[in-house]
Amino acid sequence: MTFIATSQSSFPRFQLLSHAARQFTPNWFAATMGTGVLALILGHFGSVPALYQCGQLLWVFNALLFALFSALYVAHWLLHLETARSIAGHPVLSMALGTIPMGLATIGNGFVLFGPDLLGPAAIGIAHGIWWLDGALSLTCGLGVPFLMMTRQTHSPAEMTGVWLLPLVAAEVAAVSGLLLAAHLPVADQAGVLLTSLVLWACSVPLALGLVVVLMVRMIVHGLPPARVAASCWLALGPIATGALGMVLFSQAAPGALADGALAPLAPALAGASLLLGTLLWGYGLWWVGLASLISAHYFAAPVPFNLGWWAYVFPLGVFTLATMALGDSWGNDTLGKLGLALVVMLVCSWLTVAVRTIAGTWRSALLAGASWADN
Repeated sequence: MTFIATSQSSFPRFQLLSHAARQFTPNWFAATMGTGVLALILGHFGSVPALYQCGQLLWVFNALLFALFSALYVAHWLLHLETARSIAGHPVLSMALGTIPMGLATIGNGFVLFGPDLLGPAAIGIAHGIWWLDGALSLTCGLGVPFLMMTRQTHSPAEMTGVWLLPLVAAEVAAVSGLLLAAHLPVADQAGVLLTSLVLWACSVPLALGLVVVLMVRMIVHGLPPARVAASCWLALGPIATGALGMVLFSQAAPGALADGALAPLAPALAGASLLLGTLLWGYGLWWVGLASLISAHYFAAPVPFNLGWWAYVFPLGVFTLATMALGDSWGNDTLGKLGLALVVMLVCSWLTVAVRTIAGTWRSALLAGASWADN
């Protein structure tokens, strides 16, 4: 009797798990991207213990959230194989596969920033392993999703949005993670991590920036996308800001990492050139912040439907904030430092708005039945 009762009580639980797994799609990982980048930014305020601790707690929460989403997505593949495979042919949801490695990158970066206080030196080893996994996933998305777009999907210029950038940007996010990690590794490992990070950067930034130009032409020729994808206009800021942050971090890491190698005489020149390129990309990003703000004001003159795509208001702005703070440190510029603080305030407000609406939408099950980045 006990066995029968246990089986009967566990069956509804399995049905509940199966239903949750069936409804789960990869665009949910965008929430871990936005939450993770805010945690990392708060963690940079080590001189303000309250902010640092908030960042640490938010990072732990985000790691648990990423683990939950990963379990649901694995269950999605195990329990609903045909539905999971159909994502490869979906012209929008397949783009969201790029959010998985980008969400993972925020977890790995947190092990570098917060991990030593919580786990000791072992945290850097964990971060190093996560980084290699993240790089492999990023390259898989960056190559695989465009190939699927060419062979299994149907697209048109008029339907293009910034969502197309998601699988491409993952590699440069992994590059930034490697550049953050390098200084914490043994000297013998630093140059290899820097080289790999530059390759990842090159696999993403040039192509993504070219796609941003095409996106600009699309918006001029065909007008703005529908309001349900209003947030996608911010996605173009992602590759620009991440590219800038990568170059600034390389300029900081290169002198130490290359000091004992054949490139040691060139390290100062490489650092200077990288800082210059990072500054130019940051200026481009500042222009895009202005354009995206004008476009958003245009959209919000009327009601804009909420969906998971609103997380695009968070992560790109977060990376631009990190780039601004890093650039301010490198230039020793107080104006950039103050701008960075203003951006932090904007980011916190954006995250709170989107997080609260995501929780409310999940509670009402409004976000659990859609099929696309926009409709979810």
